[in-house]
Amino acid sequence: KNPVTNTARAAPMGSGGSVDFKQEISSRTSAEIAGALKELPAEKLLRVKALVEAEVDSALARVQKERNDLEDKLLEKSWWGKFVQKFPRRAKTLEECKIWIYHSQGDYPVLVFTAGDDEKPSYIYGKQIFRLR
Repeated sequence: KNPVTNTARAAPMGSGGSVDFKQEISSRTSAEIAGALKELPAEKLLRVKALVEAEVDSALARVQKERNDLEDKLLEKSWWGKFVQKFPRRAKTLEECKIWIYHSQGDYPVLVFTAGDDEKPSYIYGKQIFRLR
């Protein structure tokens, strides 16, 4: 029997089983996890997916809150900080986000992440540009 499969079955959504699931998979390689997931029936695979998504969402929310708290401390020290704090910092949904790849001068690609309007972002982190050289 595969222990990852057994843990996923024993951890229904909404229970405290997600902690057991996280502990169980932390010592597994990605190949072992992928193999175990292939053996799961569709219903159980959906439960595992929900557990993973909930864990990722929770981690992202925690990191964003920590980042916002640090930024707020810095913004409180500047005269213009209170104006910046009125704007939303990042997109609320993934559907608002886009990834663009452009070729710039010299044929180097440019990777652009946008949230909301491409030309006039409505978020503080609405446009991030990375020149890949």
